[in-house]
Amino acid sequence: MIIEKWSYPMLYTKRLILRKINMSDVLHIYEYASDKEMTTYTVWDAHQSFHF
Repeated sequence: MIIEKWSYPMLYTKRLILRKINMSDVLHIYEYASDKEMTTYTVWDAHQSFHF
């Protein structure tokens, strides 16, 4: 079996950088994922902790 390691490209615009998520993003993701108002419109319930 052939397994290729593929790296995600970073995409840049004047206002935005899209990149692969990494462990340093955990607290920022938790900020919006634990917001009950924001998670009203998502398929997950608001996060209660950032334990992974």
